[in-house]
This record gives sequence, C-alpha cells and structure tokens, in this order.
Amino acid sequence: MAHYYTVRTKRRRLKKGRLLFLLAIFAFLLLLFFASRFLGALKGIRDESTWAQNLPAPEEGQALNILLYTVSPEEKLTSLSLAAVQAEDKIVRHLALPAETLLNPEEEVPVDLLQVFASTGRSGLLQAVERLLETQIHVFMEISEAALGDLASELEEEYAVSIPTIARENLPAYLNAGGLNAAEKTERRRQVLAAVLRQTLQGNMVKDFFSFRHTAPALQTNLSWREVLSLLRTFEDASYAAAVQVYPVPGTVVDRGGAQYWALDAESIPVLSVWLADGTIILPRNQITVEVLNGCGVAGIAGKVADMLRAERFHIVNVGNADNFDYEVTQVIYRDTNLQAAKEVAQFIPNPDLLKAENTESDVLVTVIIGKNYPSGE
Repeated sequence: MAHYYTVRTKRRRLKKGRLLFLLAIFAFLLLLFFASRFLGALKGIRDESTWAQNLPAPEEGQALNILLYTVSPEEKLTSLSLAAVQAEDKIVRHLALPAETLLNPEEEVPVDLLQVFASTGRSGLLQAVERLLETQIHVFMEISEAALGDLASELEEEYAVSIPTIARENLPAYLNAGGLNAAEKTERRRQVLAAVLRQTLQGNMVKDFFSFRHTAPALQTNLSWREVLSLLRTFEDASYAAAVQVYPVPGTVVDRGGAQYWALDAESIPVLSVWLADGTIILPRNQITVEVLNGCGVAGIAGKVADMLRAERFHIVNVGNADNFDYEVTQVIYRDTNLQAAKEVAQFIPNPDLLKAENTESDVLVTVIIGKNYPSGE
C-alpha cells in the first residue's frame, strides 16, 4: 500500500514539473513575440534604402545637417527646413524654406520643392535642397502629419497646455492654415513636436524607450531609433530660445502662370551655406545698409564716400552730418551683432576705428563717421 502512494506522488510531481516547464517555454515564446513586435515598430522608422544608408556622416567638429520636413495625409510636402545641429554645444542653426521654393527661377516652366518631392520622393528632395543651398545633408527626418495628429490628440493635459485646442482636434488645419509664411508654419510644427517630445522624454531611459515606441510611427529617417533617441535626449534640457538660432531666408514671391512661388535671393545662397556651417553671417553687399556722416567739416566729403561705397554695391540709406565736426579718427560702427557687415565696409575706409554701438531701432547695419584723418583727396 505504501508503495502505491509513493508512485502516485512521483507522478503528480512529474506532471507538475512538466507543466511549469511548458509554461516557462510559453512565456518565453510570448516574450519573444511581443519583443519582436515592439522592436519591429522601432526599427520601422529607419529607411533601409541604399541611398539613405549611404548618406555621409559629418566630419569631426562639423555640424550635423538635418533635413526636417512634414508630409500631409495625402503625402504632400507641407513644410521644410534645414537644421545644422551642434550637439556638443547644444546649438541648432535653423533655416525654414517654403515648400514652394523655386529651383529654376529664371526658366519659364517652374519647378519647386513640392513638385520634386511628389515626383522623386525623399532622395530627390534631399538632393534638390543640397544643390539649392550648396551644402551637404547628413540626416533626413520625415514627419507624418496624420500620425502626429494622433499623438497630439492623445497628449496628457499637462503637456497639451502649450498648444492650442485646435492643434489637438484638427492638426492639419492648424499646421496649414492660410496666410502662414514658412517661418510661421515651422514654428507651429515646433510647438506640437515639443509638446509630444516632452511627454515622450521624461528623464528616465526605460520610460523613454517605451514612450518612443508610441511616437515612432510619426517618423521616417535614415537613423536608427537608438540614434534618434540619443539625439533627442541631448536637447531635452536645453532652452529653445538659447539653443536655436533662426536666420530668415531672403527672397521674393514671384508669379508663374497665376501660381505663386518663392524665389531665393541668389546672392544669399552662399551666405546661407556659410552660416549653416559655422554660424558666420556675411551678408551680400546690397543687403548691408549704411549711413555716412560728416564728422570732420570738409564740405561734400560724406557724399563722396557714400558714392564710393554705393559703387561697391553697398546700400546707402542716409548721408548727412554727424553731431559735431570734431572727430579726429574715422569711425565704422556696427549697429547690431553682425561684425562681418562692418568689416566689409571698413576695408574701403582708410585707417578707421571699428566700434560697436548696438541700436535695435536703427534702420542701418553700419554707420560711417568721417574723421579728420580721412584723406580729403580720396
């Protein structure tokens, strides 16, 4: 009898052990299934196309140039900007381009960035912007307005307060409202993205990992999800006002067959590429506004200097007398933070003092006061 009960006990233990073993295998397989789906969603943000994976990396010390653009639910290009990111210094130089920017302003049949994206997709758009701005692009980030709208509508209240109610209820209408210029469109997208990212990045690596999976469907890029998350975390504590420098894109609205396009000022394109590279702004001379003042008392000398600078293609906006005629040394004064503009003028003025006297209300970038040391015969 004792032998009978011993056998049954062993069988029960054996069955129980097998059950636990099978449950463990099932749990492991279930974990693998959900992990593969989880990681698959994250990996889905990366464009594995050959051209995308062959985009160059920036050289050491060089800014990371990111082409950032949004696409409507109809797959239409709605906004575009180029950001030069210096992660170590937490600086972003930001250039907003209208989607209607012409690539061939001198030709009769217009071709703009909208058409390029519609016909050639991401790779064609990237190459077109590289040629247009004479710079190299390392990363692209395509944001789906449809997916972004879903994220905006699901924002928790503490993160949603920074954007208008309409942005959560009808994001495409908010982002693409009539009458907005390229900078205003970019700013609206920044507001919504910032709100979404504040909810996504909460300062905890594990939480960020799971939250980013929820955000991932809105993004397509040539980076891995790890690289994107690392880049976002670099700037999560940075002040937007302190980190982001925005340069207005010079140009004019032109009409082609009843449709309006944006034509970049051709002379400004090299300026833009230099600014993106290192932050230096060297304006075209026709955009450097100058006033020339007589500070030495020699009759007509201010007019002569103004004519000379005008012949060098500077924009002379005022010619007159200084507050007195007792200036011993000629002065070239820059009225804003752009020292390069004053240096450009100073190279045509003999032996000047280069001074800084910022005046945000002034309509000139550079003031020239002719002193007694200015050669009267020149």
